[in-house]
Amino acid sequence: MLSTSERFLWWSVFSTVAPMTLRSFRDLGFRFSREVFGLRQRTPRWKTCAANVNANFGLALSYAYVRRHFHPDDREKAVEMVEDVRAAFAAAVQQLDWMDASTRARTLRKLQAIRNFVGFPAWLLHTDKLDAHYKHAHVVEGSLFDTYLNLTWAAVKKSFESLREKPDRNSVGKFSAFPAGILQPPFYGNGIE
Repeated sequence: MLSTSERFLWWSVFSTVAPMTLRSFRDLGFRFSREVFGLRQRTPRWKTCAANVNANFGLALSYAYVRRHFHPDDREKAVEMVEDVRAAFAAAVQQLDWMDASTRARTLRKLQAIRNFVGFPAWLLHTDKLDAHYKHAHVVEGSLFDTYLNLTWAAVKKSFESLREKPDRNSVGKFSAFPAGILQPPFYGNGIE
């Protein structure tokens, strides 16, 4: 008989891989979600597939989106706007009479430490770097399950490789993100920048 921990582990594996396998497994997963979470209808297959592609090839999709919908001048204008906001905040902090000098200095240091990600990573439009990012990804035509296993292994391999590299300041920490999709009308553009 399996322990509770073993059951949980097996359920975690099953619920992760079931969407990539037989319909009978997907049906079992849906029945479980209906009973436990009150799910009324299953997620349409196209949404599951789109989410899977986005999860595994998000940067490649971003590349295609940026090439088609994003003008480089828009990125520069947005960077300028973000820096203007940073400068205005710094000026406001300088004027605060209730903040002591030590706190003001720490606040301004923290403000300068914030990394701003505007639009997309600069390297994204360099196809050689994009190819290198996906160097371990292998798609098995006609087999979603095998492709899923390969992509999972590629992610693990990439994670292990990163252990030998200098830490990337952009992967964690304090940052503001302004994705390319937001830098489009109605949020940005049409003269409102």
